[in-house]
Amino acid sequence: MDKNIVLEKSFAFALRIAKLYRYLVEHKKEYVLSKELVIAGTNIGRHVKEAVYAESREVFVSEWRGQTEVGGHGILASALTV
Repeated sequence: MDKNIVLEKSFAFALRIAKLYRYLVEHKKEYVLSKELVIAGTNIGRHVKEAVYAESREVFVSEWRGQTEVGGHGILASALTV
């Protein structure tokens, strides 16, 4: 497979988020917000990976719609159907 710049950037972003999480916990003793940050920051990479390796666009969109109904990200889901 060719290089995918979005996949690479989302992976690099997730690594930066993990480092920020470690800094917040170790140096600032911040536990609640930092945990939410690491979940949100790494979910971006998970969604990009799902999109890249989906069987087809239709499969990805249908799975995304199922997740957004639970997670409440309706704006992003509607943007995928365009």
